Amino acid sequence: MFQSNTQPFTLTKEAPSSRGLFKLVIAGTVAITAAVVATLCLYQNEPAHSLAFYGAEMGEKETAFLHFLARYGKTYATKSDMSGRFEVFSKNFDAVQAHNSLGGSFTKGINQFSDMTEEEFSGLYGAHGLKPKAVKTRPSLRDSKDKHDKDDDDSDDDGDLPELVDWHKDGKTTVPSDQGGCGSCWAFTTAATMESAYAIKTNSTPERLSVQYLLDCDTVNFACGGGWMLDAYDFTKKHGLIKEEQYKSKYTGRKEKCADPSDVKERMHNDDQKEEDSITVQRLKELVAKQPMGVAMHSNPKCLMGYHTGVVREEDCKCSDEAKQTVNHAVTVVGYGKNTQNNQDECPEYWKIRNSWGPNWGEEGYFKLCIAKDGSKLPTGTCQVLSYVQYPLFN
Repeated sequence: MFQSNTQPFTLTKEAPSSRGLFKLVIAGTVAITAAVVATLCLYQNEPAHSLAFYGAEMGEKETAFLHFLARYGKTYATKSDMSGRFEVFSKNFDAVQAHNSLGGSFTKGINQFSDMTEEEFSGLYGAHGLKPKAVKTRPSLRDSKDKHDKDDDDSDDDGDLPELVDWHKDGKTTVPSDQGGCGSCWAFTTAATMESAYAIKTNSTPERLSVQYLLDCDTVNFACGGGWMLDAYDFTKKHGLIKEEQYKSKYTGRKEKCADPSDVKERMHNDDQKEEDSITVQRLKELVAKQPMGVAMHSNPKCLMGYHTGVVREEDCKCSDEAKQTVNHAVTVVGYGKNTQNNQDECPEYWKIRNSWGPNWGEEGYFKLCIAKDGSKLPTGTCQVLSYVQYPLFN
């Protein structure tokens, strides 16, 4: 991912030969040119004054916008739409540059959301993600939903816990998906924690489970209208989760008619589930050292919408609330580690978190969240990740 108007492609594999590199450059150039030409051809009969870069000269923003169109396959219905999106993109571009110039603990970049306003983004990705009240109306789950045992209480000593845990680097996670404009973060987190927990228990490669099956067939949660992982784990305990390829369709971003394949006998059933509320950093470390954890958090677009890399702090997001009333997004904590970047004094460690905004967002679909040195100032953790911790149990 490029941060402003730099490289539109990132090659992570072994460097090719000079001939291979030349072919890649040519292919990339052709792809960008084709996408830009296709986009501009949509407006070939429109007045040329509608966009600044229709002329012979293009500035930094215009070039970045054309890269953006090509990389993310963006097209717009009318010239007016395109002009309006360019204006939004320009403001976001300026915001990225201004933020990065401060040299903070994380950087922002151009991504698939860069032609959206914060209000538009919040309406699509933050309006309906979680329904905490759903679990409180279900007495059958109250035994599983409780504060952690006193024996599990936090101490100042990390004991035998490893300094670094990263289930992503250990190959126990699948590639993050993009939930799109559907409030299905709860379903993606449910599937992600199930995939990883089973792979860790069986020492196997994780297989992608069907989020669409959860959206269609779990009648307690609200599909794209939001949900709660503990409720979803209750569903998977009874009905199991099937592999993505075994369901009628891959993820569509909307609820459809349930088509539970009765012929599929191989299903992943958790034996139980648990929610631990208002836990400590030490306790979450203990849990994450065993398997990834689903957590509810407050997602603030001011910091996360344009996130590219680095460690996000409370000062950056203003996302913590002792009353725990503003959680709006479900994510999966896959690890923790030592912060070797800026602001180490106030933020010596971080949580590594899997999001559901696709692999092109952030650090391959992941982001890092500060574990503050003085935890007493953030009793629910940065962005409230200590508020509601939920996970499946396998015997």
